[in-house]
Amino acid sequence: MLLAIDVGNTNTKIGLIKEGQVYKKLVIGNGAITDEAVKELVKGIRIQGAAILSVRADLNEQVLGFCSGICPSRLITATDCGVDFSMYSVASVGVDRVVNAMFAYKYFNAPSVVVDFGTCTTISAIGRDKKFLSGAILPGVHLMLTCLKEQFVFFKERKEERKEEERKRNFEGETFSKKSFPLKLPLQKLLYRRLVLFIQRSVVSKSSRYYPPFRDTHSTVSEGIALGVAGAIERIVYELKRNVGYSFKVAVTGGGRGAVLPYLRSVDLVDEDLSLKAVELIYKL
Repeated sequence: MLLAIDVGNTNTKIGLIKEGQVYKKLVIGNGAITDEAVKELVKGIRIQGAAILSVRADLNEQVLGFCSGICPSRLITATDCGVDFSMYSVASVGVDRVVNAMFAYKYFNAPSVVVDFGTCTTISAIGRDKKFLSGAILPGVHLMLTCLKEQFVFFKERKEERKEEERKRNFEGETFSKKSFPLKLPLQKLLYRRLVLFIQRSVVSKSSRYYPPFRDTHSTVSEGIALGVAGAIERIVYELKRNVGYSFKVAVTGGGRGAVLPYLRSVDLVDEDLSLKAVELIYKL
């Protein structure tokens, strides 16, 4: 059994994996990683080694320290992937993008693009002969919502309204029911839930014609983000195809995929554990 660790910008995903099958998994915020959490995950299980994929150099020593008392550990690098970097400097490319794209290339045995919906939405491509073709990086869905929350006057006003509503409820001694509970949630989480609800209502239609289900400001923000990100991804993949003259298989992963995935018209693989499986693949090369 391999202990696979994927340290992202915001969260760390830790999994026990064997032959592409994830048996146990833990997703934890980077600030909450502890030695106890890792040991609890592997308790009673024989671990042959640990492979770490990290985009946070400041956390590498800490994570390696957690693994040192459990099993031999290894930090995965972009040069471990066997990718042709003749078009780009390996030092300028995020290791997570290379590892994930290489997994898709091996999985399909064909030129591939991986779209990873994380803190940022990354689009990474590997072409024929394992040549890394880069791609693009967009703000993540939650990041977009957070920026709107901070800059958009409408949401600032709505935040004050919510505070006033909560103050009145507390003053009147009214307890929060399940129906009123969302008023206490962070605004970006409310917006994300509205975004997912918008998608669920709009895409479940037998007609290919687009009918927006909402008309208020919240829903139009959701509409703009969902369709805008989906459109950007499809255009980037189209440009990659146009530049090299051949098509790509498309794989999707990442925690923010649910909001945009229904609008992507050409997806060949959806796998929330793609990064852990990619770590195992590169570890075995």
